[in-house]
Amino acid sequence: MITIVCSMQYMESNGSCYSLLAGSNSYFKFIYKSGSFFMEGNEELINAASIIRDVIASRGYVNPLAEMLGEQPNPFKKMCYVASALLYELYDGKGMTLYKKKDDAGEYHWWIKTDAGDTIDITAEQYTIEGREVPSSSYDGAEIAEPMWFPSYKKRIAALKEELLGYLKK
Repeated sequence: MITIVCSMQYMESNGSCYSLLAGSNSYFKFIYKSGSFFMEGNEELINAASIIRDVIASRGYVNPLAEMLGEQPNPFKKMCYVASALLYELYDGKGMTLYKKKDDAGEYHWWIKTDAGDTIDITAEQYTIEGREVPSSSYDGAEIAEPMWFPSYKKRIAALKEELLGYLKK
């Protein structure tokens, strides 16, 4: 399983972006131009997922109630569908399948499995932060899923995409 933890990003003036995945000596390249991402292969999928993860982590959102209760900040909580659906949308679903599975609280957790067999779980950290089992660590009980068409989710995906574009333009 590939759990996206962090990445360092380098932007060039022509819109190319190089990213170094944590614990790796490899740079992966992708290009954003005219509203489209140009990437090939699993390495670029993983790279794109790492940048989506960075965008979510960079929000710095703190839940005041959770803070009062002494809970650790968890920017990834309830972001699994939006993050996975955005990655799926960026590639028009090519080379990947969406999966969902109920977690230990009975809520669906979403992730992607590539056609090459790699599991890409952008928000797995939401579980490790809380000391819980990551649902994508096993496919037992997992279901192949399709993107949801609820307007509220479409708005959240569009908002995350705008954040991603802003992040890439930095």
